[in-house]
Amino acid sequence: MKSNTSDKITIAIPYYNSSPFLLRKCIDSCLNQTYGNLEILVMTDGSKFDISKIVADYNGKDDRVVFDVSRVNKGVSYRRNLAIKKASGDYIVFVDSDDYIEPDMIEMLYYKLKDNKCDIAICAMANVHQPVIDGVYDRRLFFSKPSYFNYIQYTNYVANKMFKLDIIRNNGIRFNEKVKLGEDALFCCDYLEKAEYIVCIDKQLYHYIPNTQSATVRYDANYVDYEKLVVSSITRLFTRYGLCNQELNTLREWQRGKILSCVGYYRDKKKKRVISTHEFRRKTKEVCSFDSYPTLPIRDKIKIKTIATPLISLIS
Repeated sequence: MKSNTSDKITIAIPYYNSSPFLLRKCIDSCLNQTYGNLEILVMTDGSKFDISKIVADYNGKDDRVVFDVSRVNKGVSYRRNLAIKKASGDYIVFVDSDDYIEPDMIEMLYYKLKDNKCDIAICAMANVHQPVIDGVYDRRLFFSKPSYFNYIQYTNYVANKMFKLDIIRNNGIRFNEKVKLGEDALFCCDYLEKAEYIVCIDKQLYHYIPNTQSATVRYDANYVDYEKLVVSSITRLFTRYGLCNQELNTLREWQRGKILSCVGYYRDKKKKRVISTHEFRRKTKEVCSFDSYPTLPIRDKIKIKTIATPLISLIS
């Protein structure tokens, strides 16, 4: 790898209630990067854990680690936005505090982005089974291929990517602090709309560790509202330049899956998401207000009606 490390890269780590042991492992994986010119911002968010010893240990160990300690819980989006404001780097990478990264992740993302004159670099993730397709893509090609690129590793996670801070700041791109699920996807969509070229690396450089306490597994009554925002944003992204019939059908099949999963979300007995009949009717009506609902095949509308019986006038 190249030794020139003139550009500073900020790594933002929001921290809430993950294990302090995992937090140390995460920070260490960032410090052990082969790319040296780093700023590591640990943004605490009112954790129930006392991490004062961790703060003291790293304050005396490496001045690249900076803790922003807060006793108030304002959410991951608020902390990431604060990191964007405080960052002194030219680029930014977001790492979750219970995950860790390979020693060459920052260097590989940086030089792939820099050498190919791209605006965003994306790598594959361990424990996520969708591969990343190696290559450099202009946004027109990227947006015209939802069959290739409308997958979580491209559009739903920020953690496996390197972003340019000037694009974020110049375009006012921020995490939506009102959204508790899908905030990564909304941020990625906003950023990708401004990116001219995208480089992808088919190498698992980011290690995702499932967290049973995360917002993605907890019940949220507003789930359907968050999903509507995500579906709308991703649909806008992939219809920006128009699609051929085959790609349009692929996108519609994805929309179909999202709509049906929203209905199932509120009747998931395994995860104890069985809500009252009245509330379920209301939520199902909200699902049917998706912009893409009218494009569903009649069989799926009947399926939703059957699940949600006794709704009235569900099928348009």
